[in-house]
Amino acid sequence: MIPDHKFLMKWAEIVAFERRLRVLQTASLIPGIVNASQSDAPLAVCLSQVMQPGDLLFVDHRSIAYAIALGMSLKDLWAELYGRNSSVGGGWSGSLHLVDHSHGLGGANGIVGAPLGWALGSALADRVFHNDQVSIAVVGDRVTETGIFYESLQISQRWSLPVLVVIRNNTHRSLDTIGKIGQLLGIPCHQESTTCLDQLSNTLQTCTERVRQGSAQLVEVHVSATDEGSPVTKIPWHESAMATLYDKARQRVEVSWGKAQLVPYRRVDDLPLRHAPRVSCDVAPKGSFQAVELSMSKAIEHALLECLDEDERVVVIGEDVGAPAEIRDDPIFGPYFQIAASLSEKFGSRLWSAPVSEMSWVLSAAGAASRGLRPVVDLMNVGFAACAFDAIANQAGSAWWFSRGKVHVPLVIRAIVGGGVQAGSQHSHMWHPIFCHLPGWNVVMPTSPEDAYGLLKAALYDNHPTMFLEHVGLYHLTGLVQVGHTGVMGRARIYQQGTELTVVAAGNMVPRTIDVVSGFPAGLVEIIDPVTLSPLDRRTILKSLQKTRRILVIDEAPSTGGWARSVVGELIPMAHIAWKEPPRVIAAPDCPVPFSPALEQEYIPTRERIGQTIGEMLGL
Repeated sequence: MIPDHKFLMKWAEIVAFERRLRVLQTASLIPGIVNASQSDAPLAVCLSQVMQPGDLLFVDHRSIAYAIALGMSLKDLWAELYGRNSSVGGGWSGSLHLVDHSHGLGGANGIVGAPLGWALGSALADRVFHNDQVSIAVVGDRVTETGIFYESLQISQRWSLPVLVVIRNNTHRSLDTIGKIGQLLGIPCHQESTTCLDQLSNTLQTCTERVRQGSAQLVEVHVSATDEGSPVTKIPWHESAMATLYDKARQRVEVSWGKAQLVPYRRVDDLPLRHAPRVSCDVAPKGSFQAVELSMSKAIEHALLECLDEDERVVVIGEDVGAPAEIRDDPIFGPYFQIAASLSEKFGSRLWSAPVSEMSWVLSAAGAASRGLRPVVDLMNVGFAACAFDAIANQAGSAWWFSRGKVHVPLVIRAIVGGGVQAGSQHSHMWHPIFCHLPGWNVVMPTSPEDAYGLLKAALYDNHPTMFLEHVGLYHLTGLVQVGHTGVMGRARIYQQGTELTVVAAGNMVPRTIDVVSGFPAGLVEIIDPVTLSPLDRRTILKSLQKTRRILVIDEAPSTGGWARSVVGELIPMAHIAWKEPPRVIAAPDCPVPFSPALEQEYIPTRERIGQTIGEMLGL
């Protein structure tokens, strides 16, 4: 193969850029972590030549070669590496998190194996929308040491996803296992090298065409690195024609570097901190606003059925989404599984049953959301979020920032929380404080059928990810639901007005507190359920504090570092009032939820403890 002018020019730009970068790094003039990728230049340019508009490439931390090959502005790339206010990431992404869908870069990633999940989700969206676009994941050979590699290949086959996985073999070590795994799963595996550009280019072209036709492909590419940024092909930089090309590339790099120095840093007061700005969805749910008596579980089911019926972009992803009868009839978790079962009866083709590999399919759901789907992840129990924590903490919530607001992840994760049913610690977690700590996430924990129905619809039509937490003790709670309405994220509910004490409660503590306060004189205690724990409706709580100047926060999560203490810590400096007495917190002990019924009953804040504390604060 004799590379054409465009191919060689891109290669020369990559080499010139990274040579300049190396000089700046040596002089400590470039901040932070930047990973060179010169040896990837031939692979990057070959991939850029076989990609078509709409195709997306997801790559690991060695992203610079791919960004340049795909046509990203050199000035913007320099500005982003300096942390300046570039049009790419605005100083948020750096080289580890570059995202530029307009040029086909789905995203770079600092987590080994994560590009696989994003590419799978992108391919899922392409399949649902009947596109012939290609999603490509480029990862290093060490990905074969991770679980997500095997999980992702399994999912690609289970869901028949058209994805191209390119494994960069940096060390020339034998990776025969890749071919064996591919053979076992029915995924063709090809081995190529950057020392033979014509064969590499032809293989990538063939594979992308097969992916476009709906067949997953694996390609292992042996990469050779030299100081010149060229492999054994020995492109002759010293010859006059090539030297001229390189000189042009070097001049472009220098000019773009100079222009990047003029790009200002982003103003700190311009930062959208904690939560991305609310963005309305382009489709609003319809409804007739009819009052219906529903249980919490039926309200959730009703909301899901409505959204699935009204919007083809809504899909459900999870384990056992078509739950068998023996699971649906479980006395404790049955209501949760019955919801999935009812969905499968009417929308079976929109339910994607996943293997027991939360990390890969939760991340795939985020990738699908970034490409236009609105997935509902059926996580079952919140304890399983630990298995998918990278997808939740490192990936889905950050995409909006890394892309400078261009990529949204309208993802909803449903999960059971709470104790009281002797399910043991791993199935009784209250992890809402952890999720509230993660920027970019909405955290909703409804305590009434009305809020469960309205806020699930609001979450499904919000353009940012939402953790929708359903307390196991509230599924059978009944109440009137205005069918057809959509709730408002970030708005608290006042269950009872009062003048002497503000009680803020969350989850199952809300009905428990209402029950306890009914034994006190009317008009003393104001009960507030934030419902949306993040973003928190501080205004409503602060307005109540102006009256009462006392606050008690009640939560089922452990005390240290918990949600209750976080609320108190936020509100004290904001209230600007003369407190009648110090704020108080009632929370669980700092230990796992016990299985023993007697111990669990004392572990969860009791009615007696709540009543005693309220009485003390009121002086009764």
